[in-house]
Order: sequence, then C-alpha cells, then structure tokens
Amino acid sequence: MDYEVTVTTGSTNLLTDRVRAEYEELLDLLRQDGIEGKVAAEHRDVEGFGGITWIEVTVIWLGTTVAGWAIEKALDVVSERAKQWMQNMRRRIEEYPEVEAGPQSVIIKSVVTGEPVRRIDTDSDGNVTEYGWVEIKNDEHDQT
Repeated sequence: MDYEVTVTTGSTNLLTDRVRAEYEELLDLLRQDGIEGKVAAEHRDVEGFGGITWIEVTVIWLGTTVAGWAIEKALDVVSERAKQWMQNMRRRIEEYPEVEAGPQSVIIKSVVTGEPVRRIDTDSDGNVTEYGWVEIKNDEHDQT
C-alpha cells in the first residue's frame, strides 16, 4: 500500500518510553495491513476535550499518494486498527483495579489538508463512538 502514518502525542517530555511502546503497538497493528508509520511529538492544543490530558488524545496523520475510494479504505483500516489498539489498552488497564480507566480519543487527520477526517472516542465505561467529518463547501452560485 502507499499509505504512511505519523502517530503524535504532546510535547517531547510526554513521549515517555511507556507511551512510545504503546504507540509502537498501534504501528505494529497498522503494519499488518501494509501501513507504515512512525511516532513523533508535537505541540498542539487539546481544547474542547473536557479535561483530557495530552496523552489521552492521540493524533494519527494519514499520508497517501492515492485518492478517492482508496482513501476511504485506508481510513477504514486505520480506524479499525485504532479501535483494536484502544480496546487492548483498556483491557490491560482493567487488569489493575487500582487504576481508573479514563476516556481516550484518537483523531485521524489528513497530511494533505491538515484537517481531521475521523475521530474515535472511548468513554470511561469503554463505550466506543466514531465520528466522521463531512466537508461542506459554499458555492457562490447558491448563496442568496
């Protein structure tokens, strides 16, 4: 496949060995579908996530050299693998009753546009919700 992802977290000091190992697990899942990737740190704002910390919001940047239905197929694969990764992490946390599992979000963004295209949320109870963005364009001819 001609797909590549970059998995990012907050600033470099938040990219601990444990976090990097968790992201490497996600990349291993994606490699099973021929999607290569890397882990990086970035500075980003997490406003609008109601107190979720940097580490609980993962951004996957999807880059591709193809377009159209192939992008949707790649998004489906990345979304499914991200959900699988989130479930695996939740199961590990549940093995330790003293650790409370909090909410987690994965946002998939396009490298080309920089815009989010999908978001997957897991709440404190483990319920998964997936969102897709719809692009709305204003046509000059349709404006009144």
